[in-house]
Amino acid sequence: NAEYMGGQFQTSSCFLLVFRAKMQFTPQQLQGAGRFNPKCRIGNWSEDIELEEARLKDYLRRKQRGELLINKTQRKLAKSLAPVELSVSPDGFLRFGDNVMFLNAKTKAFLAVDIWEKLKKVEDSYAVTCTNIQTPVARNVLSVASAEDQPNGEVVRYGQKIRLLTHASLTDNRNSLFLHTESVSPLSFAKYSRHQEVSMFTRPVWDTVWQIEHANAAIRFEYEGQPVEVNAPIVIRHVHTANFLASDNIVYRNDYGDEFEVACHTYLTTNKTHNLVAEREGRLTVDVPSRGQQDQNIWIAVSSQAYGGGMESPKAAQVDDVLSSLRAALQARGLYGIRRISRIFRKIVGTRGVSVDKEDVRYGLQDVGTPLSEGEISSLIRRFDTSADGKLNVVEFLAALKGSLPERRANLVHQAYHQLADQTGGRVTLGDIAYNFDPTYQADLDQKNPEVIYNEFMSEWDTQEVEAEVQLDEFLQYYTDLSASIASDEYFEALLRNTWHLQG
Repeated sequence: NAEYMGGQFQTSSCFLLVFRAKMQFTPQQLQGAGRFNPKCRIGNWSEDIELEEARLKDYLRRKQRGELLINKTQRKLAKSLAPVELSVSPDGFLRFGDNVMFLNAKTKAFLAVDIWEKLKKVEDSYAVTCTNIQTPVARNVLSVASAEDQPNGEVVRYGQKIRLLTHASLTDNRNSLFLHTESVSPLSFAKYSRHQEVSMFTRPVWDTVWQIEHANAAIRFEYEGQPVEVNAPIVIRHVHTANFLASDNIVYRNDYGDEFEVACHTYLTTNKTHNLVAEREGRLTVDVPSRGQQDQNIWIAVSSQAYGGGMESPKAAQVDDVLSSLRAALQARGLYGIRRISRIFRKIVGTRGVSVDKEDVRYGLQDVGTPLSEGEISSLIRRFDTSADGKLNVVEFLAALKGSLPERRANLVHQAYHQLADQTGGRVTLGDIAYNFDPTYQADLDQKNPEVIYNEFMSEWDTQEVEAEVQLDEFLQYYTDLSASIASDEYFEALLRNTWHLQG
């Protein structure tokens, strides 16, 4: 244990290097014993570091044995996440038998099936959500079938009765599941919103029949009987209850991460004034709905053309959003948030190269307290899979997360290191850094005990050996990580000048 007293650290168990003061030694050392050796750790944070290393070793051991819960889950979900192909529409129209994805305008997520979550019903039913998984996989691709015995290949028209089926690969080309809903009852309602529950049903009963209608209520009547376009806004109405398929920003947590609830409910716009004007001018009839649907009810049937072309930009933007939210979450954890995740990933990689798989990414993010959903992790891996092996390149990922060190800041870091080198005869060790580090400026700003600042700073070095040499590259990397959490150039300069007492 160590205490910060009068500008020095006092310790009763092991030696401790201090800043701007002389060394403190144990009674045994004062009687002639060795002061320290390269394997002796410094500071009272060593227990935390040992715990961190023990957790990492336990994780790697369980991963090698296949005992990780995520490995078991991935084996179970391998069928659901298997890549599948979307249908191609040469003329831009939806056809019976097409395999498409349904994108919701409100949640910007895709309709998906979870065959591993069975709902409590009299007959077997399975959960339906909206997922952030952007690639076409077995669970988020549905097949369009006719409920009126129209053959596959025929164009789907507005107002025709249809059924939406699971992709054949999801049920091993056996009995398909059908998109289903029924009126709200004490035994049937959506888990969170309490609207009509939407599920996948094992039989093609009447409650599995739907109609596709034009998204614009004002011209919906005129479009009835016209071909349905792919990659264009539509609404999907349940024939029996006359309510519309919907998704809202209501988080639904499952094995795939945080997704969105899907229900059957009509979200109407509020346009009373416009309706009164249209009625006065004779433009409003009983055939024209007086109010349209909101974004919760708007869907887009995405075909192969949209996924291969127009969908690429949204996917890239989503990865940027994931990086931005992750960066903000790490910055909110303090000055060392981004440094901590950099160090964890470097430890995971070790001597294995520069890439980590999905389990490693999940572990690293959870270890620093910033877990991401399955879809967000998959998006990161797709962006930073530089070797096309399904793994995330740690170097590229961390570079994008923290950015580069601006020239003005880099010059200050160089100045601090070279000043240390001049003071130590050219060779800078971790012990030299510990001895010269002054936490008082940061402690005053953060209103923390200097001992806390000191321990935080020293615990984030990759090495914890006192005699270990710290090269300029490692010193630069350390402050590049810290720089990513500091918005102001003036604060960064003040921090370095006061911490290392730079001249000028």
